[in-house]
Amino acid sequence: MTDPLEEVTVECPWCGAVFDTPVDAQEAGDRYVEDCPTCCAPIEFHVAVDNTGRLQVTVQREGR
Repeated sequence: MTDPLEEVTVECPWCGAVFDTPVDAQEAGDRYVEDCPTCCAPIEFHVAVDNTGRLQVTVQREGR
């Protein structure tokens, strides 16, 4: 069985810090909150898989 986790690079929408984080491809269609490792502000992650099977992750400030 292959590991469904994929490292993605994101930018904190609060402080602008760029960091890598593991994302579970099986969470496609879901959203979850993870704190920024630099400023500790809550970041809302949206996980999707495009029509080519590629993982797409977008982030925004929680509650926006």
